Amino acid sequence: MSLDAMRLMAGDFAEVSVGALMRESPVPPGAYWVDVLTAKQDAFNLWLRANAGKLVVRETRPFPAGGGHTYLFEVKEPVHWEGPGYPTIIERGATIEETVDRPDPEPSGLSQIEDILPSPKAAALSFFLLALVGGGVAAFLLSRQR
Repeated sequence: MSLDAMRLMAGDFAEVSVGALMRESPVPPGAYWVDVLTAKQDAFNLWLRANAGKLVVRETRPFPAGGGHTYLFEVKEPVHWEGPGYPTIIERGATIEETVDRPDPEPSGLSQIEDILPSPKAAALSFFLLALVGGGVAAFLLSRQR
């Protein structure tokens, strides 16, 4: 059982990895979202009805281009997951706009440094050229001392 699943089963929602996929079955109590394509809709509706006493659908929204829906739901007691895919862990009380549509976070210091530094290939090439030039200079100086 994953650490997130153990924390959710214990009711410790503060330490759960929000945004992680819940790959375990049964799915422990907590809040989740999942995208359901139209082709999987009937099977998902059957799953919802079969588990009506164990979970509550908090919000649904159709995909902007059609072809499916996003479901935000809360599991009250463990339920066997039958797909589609895996649900994403969210904070209790969150809305679709706060989870699915959440903008990317502000860049961290590390990501800004990565933007400034060259790519690994460019860094390796620079190091190689520096070593080549440095070796040539060293050989030239040694030949001049003789």
